[in-house]
Amino acid sequence: MIELFLIRHGQSVANTKMLICGQSDSPLTDLGREQGRKLRPYLSSRLATNAEIISSPLSRALETAALATGKTEIFIEPQITELNTGSYSHLTYDELYFKNNHYRFLSQNLDLSFPEGESIRELHDRIKNWMFPKLQSLQSPQLVIFSHAYALNCILHAITQEALEHYPKFILPNASATILRINNRNPQQTWQVSKQELFNPSEQNEHK
Repeated sequence: MIELFLIRHGQSVANTKMLICGQSDSPLTDLGREQGRKLRPYLSSRLATNAEIISSPLSRALETAALATGKTEIFIEPQITELNTGSYSHLTYDELYFKNNHYRFLSQNLDLSFPEGESIRELHDRIKNWMFPKLQSLQSPQLVIFSHAYALNCILHAITQEALEHYPKFILPNASATILRINNRNPQQTWQVSKQELFNPSEQNEHK
């Protein structure tokens, strides 16, 4: 049994400006840092001392990881960085759709690459080719991944075997944690999800 925590970074400056951003770096806002800190009690009550914690190299994910775990040394994994949106990385979504409205419907255009970047299918393949060997070789019963909306959606599509044609199937708010308990069913990389859970610190605040 492996318990997998998939955590999206807190709100970034690019999020507030509705920018594509991709692999460009964009720092957390003050709210994003607060969201990261509010994850800490939730994670500390659930993570074992030997949980493996990894992060995308982008600062918005890495800072969220540090705030949420209290750790200063976090393993960086380049393969879980965000979709490479290339030369369109500093456009707003409206500007992107004006240039090419096909980007509005990514599930129908899985092979549509961003200029000097990659497509959703290429992102999915990158994530999947890293993910399954990582899970099979994992020494800890828990793996915590701090990453991004597009990348985490690809992890979830791969593990739950949700058709990529439904991408993006999963709604992942800033600083939300999606927790999967999974079993390796056979060497052919077929995985069974025994439990799925979503924690959203923003919703917790609204309920209090």
